[in-house]
Amino acid sequence: MKIKQFIQKNRQFWWYVKDPFQLDESAIVEGTIKYGDMAEIRQLLKILGPENIAKIFINQIKGKRINYDDRTINYFKQYFKQYVQ
Repeated sequence: MKIKQFIQKNRQFWWYVKDPFQLDESAIVEGTIKYGDMAEIRQLLKILGPENIAKIFINQIKGKRINYDDRTINYFKQYFKQYVQ
């Protein structure tokens, strides 16, 4: 599956965006982690790669505006530890 197919299949994650195909990888990762289930997250991991997603996620939670709840942050910090040094 390619990223465009993934976006098309999961358009509900970006319901508020007129054209979700214009989103950058950071927005795709955020929408998938925030609204997706583990099967969808695994699909995204296969498409973008776990190292890439880990870097994006870590950068997102370092920012001032964080859209994840505390449990999600804790879970994925632990999950991505193996990919980020």
